[in-house]
Amino acid sequence: MPDLLEWIVTDAPLDGEVLPSPSPSPATPSERQIEDRARKLSRQLWIMAGCLSLGLLAAMWLPPLVSAYRTRQAVALVVAGEEQAALAKDAARLRQFSSPADAVWREAQARRARAGHAAPLPIPLLRPLPQPGHLQSIENFAPDIVRADVVRMYVAPDGTPFRFTLPQFYRFSGTWQRIPAPDVYWGDQFAYTGQRVVLSYYPVDADIMKSLGPYLDDVLARACAAWGCPDDLVIRVNFGSHYYQAAEIPRNLPSDEPLLYALMPPHFTRSLDYVLFVASPHAAGYPADAASADLFRHAIATQVLFAAADKLTFAYDGLNPIGNAFFYALVARMSARLGLDAPGVARLHTANTRFTVEQMWSVNTTFRAWGQPEAVRGALAVMNVLLQDRPAETEDELFDGLRSAPDPTAWLAEGMGISVEAAQRELERAAANMRGDDPQGFYTSP
Repeated sequence: MPDLLEWIVTDAPLDGEVLPSPSPSPATPSERQIEDRARKLSRQLWIMAGCLSLGLLAAMWLPPLVSAYRTRQAVALVVAGEEQAALAKDAARLRQFSSPADAVWREAQARRARAGHAAPLPIPLLRPLPQPGHLQSIENFAPDIVRADVVRMYVAPDGTPFRFTLPQFYRFSGTWQRIPAPDVYWGDQFAYTGQRVVLSYYPVDADIMKSLGPYLDDVLARACAAWGCPDDLVIRVNFGSHYYQAAEIPRNLPSDEPLLYALMPPHFTRSLDYVLFVASPHAAGYPADAASADLFRHAIATQVLFAAADKLTFAYDGLNPIGNAFFYALVARMSARLGLDAPGVARLHTANTRFTVEQMWSVNTTFRAWGQPEAVRGALAVMNVLLQDRPAETEDELFDGLRSAPDPTAWLAEGMGISVEAAQRELERAAANMRGDDPQGFYTSP
């Protein structure tokens, strides 16, 4: 039986029916738009992370930076107060900035302040300029202790300026106060062993000693080539931290003062080891520029040269040269020959002195020759006249003769190879020239 109804399903519209147009489907984002959105989101996340990191870093580092700034400001005020007190020669005020823990060190500070000086002399011949030092740097050394490096200006007798830096230490105990350099700062001494010198020094001076040791060896090698040093001649130099190894008060020196004379008196022991004592550069002030470094090297080398000459003359069966002004004159001339001092040392022909040649030969040993500037300058003027136009070998013969000569006339006769009478006339001529009253000087051959 056929179906009564037959269904037909179709999407086609009915006759006459108008269907609405289909609505557009939502637009799909393009890949570029997706990348832009991701990039913006990533940038925002990085900015947030960066701000968070900066905040954390600020929380970690800002307090120490603020503390360091406050420490520097507080220590700078103490340094400035010390400088002003010293310039005003106010020892009582200076004591207010110094720790009372070390009475000897504190008194040394006060003693310098009474003379108007804020620091020891890095080299004895220098004079500090009357101006405050410059605070160069501050660094933490230990809990509640900082090191401050202060640069000061000095002048040589001829007016040449030099700069040296002194490390200073301060401890906080309610207020910042100056203290001596802690023992741990110095540590145990090192040693440089060369051909002619042995240096004992602290680790803080190691960079300076690396070049100084070979330099001193070279100076003594050249001097010994002229003086005929024995193979076992060695000079030991101790660079110490004790306050007494640094010069305290500058002297009034002539502008043309030879370097050797300006460095007197030396500090040494004539024991078997024969030790020359010099202040550590970090205890008295280390050079702050190249010119100051050159002066430091020349000053140390001149003192080592003097020690070698003294040891040669005294220790090897010779006479004690401490009271002989001509000994100092010959060492000063050798210093100039080696380039440690100015050539003008050998051109000093006049001197204002009351000493005769015989008195220069044997100065009152109670005061030592270095304590009689007239005597040593007079002896240098006499030697410069006697050795003018003479070969260096004559000068070396005279130096060697100091070990055994009984008097100046016999010494000069032997060293120059002339008669005693001629030697006497030469000494008289040179002495007259030294005084400036020798219009007709002459030299008599043997």
